[in-house]
Amino acid sequence: MTNIIYSATATCIGLSAVKLLKKDKDAVMIVLPSDHHIEGEKSYLETLEQAVEIADRRRGIVTIGINPTRPETGYGYIEMGERISGNISSFKVARFTEKPNLEVAKDFLLKGTYLWNSGMFVFRADAIITKLVR
Repeated sequence: MTNIIYSATATCIGLSAVKLLKKDKDAVMIVLPSDHHIEGEKSYLETLEQAVEIADRRRGIVTIGINPTRPETGYGYIEMGERISGNISSFKVARFTEKPNLEVAKDFLLKGTYLWNSGMFVFRADAIITKLVR
């Protein structure tokens, strides 16, 4: 797994996944930061529903990116890779970049293929356990 989830958080997620799997072998988990201000509740909930569907169907980890509005050195970035679904904006992750310097952040904004890393993740419980065990 990449550096996107810290060790203590990964342990909590793993324990939660084990507990959920005892109740539902097809459980999908949503992991969200507690310090985000969300505007547009309807759009946010639709995004989460789509992420759940993708995570369940592809049995992978979905991360939610935010379109950047300015070069920001305090956020991590996600480079969008190949499109994975035709009906919604979903892409494979090409790479993560953690808190770039200002010049790199400006370059990311100009390229238009980078999103801010929101720290929001959606995945099947069995898929995350497989990743954590590796």
